[in-house]
Amino acid sequence: MNKQQISNLTIIKHKIMGFLANVFGYALVFIFGLTLLFGKLKDAPSIISVIIFIILGTLLIVCGIKRIQRFNKYISIISLENQTSLENIASSCSQSIDFVTNDLQAMINKKFFTNAYINKNTNEFIMKNKNIIVENNNSKKAKKLEIRVITCKNCGASNNITSTSTVECEFCGSAL
Repeated sequence: MNKQQISNLTIIKHKIMGFLANVFGYALVFIFGLTLLFGKLKDAPSIISVIIFIILGTLLIVCGIKRIQRFNKYISIISLENQTSLENIASSCSQSIDFVTNDLQAMINKKFFTNAYINKNTNEFIMKNKNIIVENNNSKKAKKLEIRVITCKNCGASNNITSTSTVECEFCGSAL
Protein backbone atom coordinates (compact mmCIF):
# COMPACT_ATOMS: atom_id res chain seq x y z
CA MET A 1 0.00 0.00 0.00
CA ASN A 2 1.57 3.33 -1.03
CA LYS A 3 1.56 6.62 0.86
CA GLN A 4 -1.28 7.99 -1.25
CA GLN A 5 -3.56 5.13 -0.24
CA ILE A 6 -2.56 5.42 3.41
CA SER A 7 -3.34 9.14 3.37
CA ASN A 8 -6.71 8.64 1.68
CA LEU A 9 -7.63 5.88 4.10
CA THR A 10 -6.52 7.99 7.05
CA ILE A 11 -8.59 10.97 5.98
CA ILE A 12 -11.64 8.81 5.37
CA LYS A 13 -11.13 6.98 8.67
CA HIS A 14 -10.93 10.20 10.68
CA LYS A 15 -13.94 11.70 8.93
CA ILE A 16 -15.91 8.54 9.73
CA MET A 17 -14.67 8.60 13.33
CA GLY A 18 -15.83 12.21 13.66
CA PHE A 19 -19.20 11.34 12.16
CA LEU A 20 -19.61 8.29 14.43
CA ALA A 21 -18.67 10.35 17.49
CA ASN A 22 -21.43 12.79 16.52
CA VAL A 23 -24.02 10.05 15.99
CA PHE A 24 -23.12 8.24 19.21
CA GLY A 25 -23.07 11.53 21.12
CA TYR A 26 -26.50 12.55 19.82
CA ALA A 27 -27.85 9.09 20.67
CA LEU A 28 -26.54 9.33 24.25
CA VAL A 29 -27.92 12.80 24.75
CA PHE A 30 -31.28 11.86 23.25
CA ILE A 31 -31.76 8.59 25.15
CA PHE A 32 -30.53 9.81 28.53
CA GLY A 33 -32.17 13.20 28.06
CA LEU A 34 -35.52 11.47 27.61
CA THR A 35 -34.74 9.27 30.60
CA LEU A 36 -34.00 12.33 32.70
CA LEU A 37 -37.16 14.12 31.57
CA PHE A 38 -39.67 11.28 31.53
CA GLY A 39 -38.06 8.50 33.54
CA LYS A 40 -39.09 7.81 37.06
CA LEU A 41 -35.72 8.45 38.63
CA LYS A 42 -36.13 8.56 42.37
CA ASP A 43 -32.66 8.45 43.84
CA ALA A 44 -29.68 10.79 43.45
CA PRO A 45 -27.24 8.16 42.03
CA SER A 46 -29.62 7.42 39.14
CA ILE A 47 -30.01 11.09 38.31
CA ILE A 48 -26.26 11.71 38.56
CA SER A 49 -25.44 8.75 36.29
CA VAL A 50 -27.95 9.95 33.67
CA ILE A 51 -26.47 13.46 33.80
CA ILE A 52 -22.96 12.00 33.40
CA PHE A 53 -24.05 10.14 30.25
CA ILE A 54 -25.61 13.33 28.87
CA ILE A 55 -22.33 15.18 29.50
CA LEU A 56 -20.37 12.36 27.79
CA GLY A 57 -22.71 12.52 24.81
CA THR A 58 -22.25 16.27 24.56
CA LEU A 59 -18.46 15.88 24.69
CA LEU A 60 -18.60 13.29 21.90
CA ILE A 61 -20.62 15.67 19.74
CA VAL A 62 -18.19 18.53 20.31
CA CYS A 63 -15.10 16.35 19.72
CA GLY A 64 -16.56 14.90 16.53
CA ILE A 65 -17.31 18.33 15.12
CA LYS A 66 -13.95 19.80 16.17
CA ARG A 67 -12.01 16.90 14.63
CA ILE A 68 -13.51 17.54 11.21
CA GLN A 69 -13.46 21.35 11.42
CA ARG A 70 -9.81 21.61 12.51
CA PHE A 71 -8.58 19.46 9.63
CA ASN A 72 -10.60 21.46 7.10
CA LYS A 73 -9.41 24.76 8.63
CA TYR A 74 -5.73 23.78 8.39
CA ILE A 75 -6.15 22.60 4.79
CA SER A 76 -7.87 25.87 3.92
CA ILE A 77 -5.19 28.04 5.51
CA ILE A 78 -2.25 26.10 4.08
CA SER A 79 -3.73 25.48 0.65
CA LEU A 80 -5.94 28.43 -0.21
CA GLU A 81 -4.13 31.16 1.67
CA ASN A 82 -0.66 29.67 1.02
CA GLN A 83 0.29 30.12 4.67
CA THR A 84 3.19 28.01 5.88
CA SER A 85 4.22 30.09 8.86
CA LEU A 86 3.04 28.45 12.07
CA GLU A 87 2.57 31.91 13.57
CA ASN A 88 0.18 32.93 10.77
CA ILE A 89 -1.67 29.62 10.91
CA ALA A 90 -2.02 29.95 14.70
CA SER A 91 -3.34 33.50 14.47
CA SER A 92 -5.83 32.46 11.76
CA CYS A 93 -7.11 29.70 14.07
CA SER A 94 -7.00 31.84 17.23
CA GLN A 95 -4.75 29.26 18.87
CA SER A 96 -1.26 29.29 20.32
CA ILE A 97 1.70 28.35 18.15
CA ASP A 98 2.39 25.34 20.39
CA PHE A 99 -1.19 24.08 20.00
CA VAL A 100 -1.06 24.40 16.20
CA THR A 101 2.40 22.82 16.04
CA ASN A 102 1.27 19.84 18.12
CA ASP A 103 -1.96 19.55 16.15
CA LEU A 104 -0.24 19.63 12.75
CA GLN A 105 2.44 17.20 13.95
CA ALA A 106 -0.26 14.79 15.11
CA MET A 107 -1.92 15.10 11.70
CA ILE A 108 1.41 14.42 9.98
CA ASN A 109 1.97 11.39 12.22
CA LYS A 110 -1.52 10.10 11.39
CA LYS A 111 -0.74 10.53 7.67
CA PHE A 112 -3.20 13.35 7.01
CA PHE A 113 -0.43 15.04 5.03
CA THR A 114 1.96 13.09 2.85
CA ASN A 115 5.53 14.34 2.52
CA ALA A 116 5.15 17.09 5.11
CA TYR A 117 7.10 18.12 8.17
CA ILE A 118 7.45 21.02 10.58
CA ASN A 119 10.67 22.98 10.45
CA LYS A 120 11.21 24.02 14.06
CA ASN A 121 14.08 26.37 13.16
CA THR A 122 11.94 28.54 10.89
CA ASN A 123 8.57 27.69 12.52
CA GLU A 124 7.09 26.64 9.18
CA PHE A 125 4.94 23.84 7.85
CA ILE A 126 6.84 22.36 4.89
CA MET A 127 5.42 20.23 2.10
CA LYS A 128 8.17 18.20 0.44
CA ASN A 129 8.07 17.50 -3.30
CA LYS A 130 5.96 20.50 -4.16
CA ASN A 131 5.70 21.19 -7.85
CA ILE A 132 8.53 23.58 -8.65
CA ILE A 133 8.67 25.35 -11.98
CA VAL A 134 12.22 25.86 -13.21
CA GLU A 135 12.78 28.12 -16.17
CA ASN A 136 15.31 26.74 -18.61
CA ASN A 137 17.15 29.64 -20.26
CA ASN A 138 19.10 27.33 -22.56
CA SER A 139 16.08 26.14 -24.54
CA LYS A 140 15.63 27.68 -27.99
CA LYS A 141 11.86 27.68 -27.77
CA ALA A 142 10.32 28.81 -24.55
CA LYS A 143 7.22 26.87 -23.66
CA LYS A 144 4.38 28.78 -22.18
CA LEU A 145 3.25 27.00 -19.04
CA GLU A 146 -0.40 27.17 -18.23
CA ILE A 147 -0.98 26.88 -14.51
CA ARG A 148 -4.38 25.62 -13.43
CA VAL A 149 -5.82 25.44 -9.94
CA ILE A 150 -7.56 22.16 -9.18
CA THR A 151 -9.52 21.47 -6.01
CA CYS A 152 -8.91 18.04 -4.51
CA LYS A 153 -12.14 16.05 -4.25
CA ASN A 154 -10.82 14.19 -1.21
CA CYS A 155 -9.62 16.98 1.11
CA GLY A 156 -10.75 20.21 -0.59
CA ALA A 157 -7.25 21.67 -0.98
CA SER A 158 -6.37 23.82 -3.99
CA ASN A 159 -3.42 22.58 -6.04
CA ASN A 160 -1.56 24.40 -8.80
CA ILE A 161 -0.79 22.07 -11.71
CA THR A 162 1.06 22.69 -14.94
CA SER A 163 0.41 19.52 -16.89
CA THR A 164 -2.51 17.43 -18.01
CA SER A 165 -1.02 14.25 -16.60
CA THR A 166 -2.25 12.80 -13.32
CA VAL A 167 -0.66 14.47 -10.34
CA GLU A 168 -1.07 13.96 -6.62
CA CYS A 169 -2.63 16.40 -4.17
CA GLU A 170 0.15 18.15 -2.29
CA PHE A 171 -1.77 17.81 0.95
CA CYS A 172 -3.39 14.36 1.05
CA GLY A 173 -1.66 12.55 -1.82
CA SER A 174 -4.81 11.57 -3.71
CA ALA A 175 -4.83 11.59 -7.51
CA LEU A 176 -6.17 14.78 -9.11
